[in-house]
Amino acid sequence: MTSLSTQLKKLKKAPTRALAVERDYSSLLFNKKEAGSYDKDDFYKIGLAGLAGMKKLDDNFDTYLPELFEKKLIKFNRAIISKEENTEFDQKIEKMLLLLSPYFHHQCCREVLEWFIHKFQIHSYNAEALFLTFLPFHSINSFGRLLHILKFNSPDMNWLEEYQKDAAPIPLNILCRFCQSGRDYWLITCLNKFVVNFVEILEEKHINNMQHYFTFLASLYGNLIENRGSTIDDQLISRLIPFIGISLKA
Repeated sequence: MTSLSTQLKKLKKAPTRALAVERDYSSLLFNKKEAGSYDKDDFYKIGLAGLAGMKKLDDNFDTYLPELFEKKLIKFNRAIISKEENTEFDQKIEKMLLLLSPYFHHQCCREVLEWFIHKFQIHSYNAEALFLTFLPFHSINSFGRLLHILKFNSPDMNWLEEYQKDAAPIPLNILCRFCQSGRDYWLITCLNKFVVNFVEILEEKHINNMQHYFTFLASLYGNLIENRGSTIDDQLISRLIPFIGISLKA
């Protein structure tokens, strides 16, 4: 039985859960009223338009994970696939987010994300990955809009509530402040793990496209060190050293 057939069978047994997902009008491009006026086919067309735009920026973009843009996915419902299937799906989605990462300031990138938000609920299932992937764009309004729709499940992300509520970008000094707070410099550790992960996932040619991320972290950590001055402790240094090593290799 195909994955889609299996989903249709499950859908008959779990209509309430499935419908709950469909009522989520979270959107990166539209307000709730506007998003509610579009149907599944409309969002699919938006995704294809974004894909076409991305191909102009990267000739091979449509060959990376083409299965995420197949028309049969219009009927796909992530809420009713198994935990194992969701784990596999996460890997595909999060790799695609990395490939999109350098282009967040382009409308076509946000159109692809709009398709993923509507169809794959990435703002819920992959909220932390979205946050970390596009954090280099923390100071632009589109990032504030993205932050507004993210649904985190971890208390470690509670510090973002003020900015989520207002759909506001995050100033660099605020990021520096939270790098210094929290348990064991949690945000720094999280960012470094994210970098280690994408270096392992991406091919060398794509890692070269992630230079914006290394530039962002160099700026963030540079400001952090400058602000701390003589109060830099061994624990902070131990958190920063892995990033320095990875940056030199990249």
